[in-house]
Amino acid sequence: MNIYSIDGKVDITWHPAIRTVVESWTDYNNVELEEFRKAVFVKGINHSKASQGLGWIFDGSQAKGEFPADVQAMINNDRFPALGWVGAKYFIHINPAVSEVTMQPGTETTRNVQTGEAPSVQAALDWITAQV
Repeated sequence: MNIYSIDGKVDITWHPAIRTVVESWTDYNNVELEEFRKAVFVKGINHSKASQGLGWIFDGSQAKGEFPADVQAMINNDRFPALGWVGAKYFIHINPAVSEVTMQPGTETTRNVQTGEAPSVQAALDWITAQV
């Protein structure tokens, strides 16, 4: 189910059976801070909170460019506090260079959200499904 999209940049979807958000980027260039905040924090994180979300998958594997400095600062400073606030347990970054899902225990820095990598969105979805 689509939560929110920015045409040509990001699709944020909800997978209700495993209560997980998938944030899929195709273009980091020219992303404005306010549009990023609205897409990820207002739409995605609020939906996750309202739906008792467990997981968040970040897929930038097809993205071109790089986020502007202000967007990167928001990611670095606010993502894990927000995920911890909504009660998420898992944050998985898609990295096609890895061969399997690897997870690290949650820490104070990640607000006790377990972090890890997966080779694909499907592998991440399958891993979260096995945890539910």
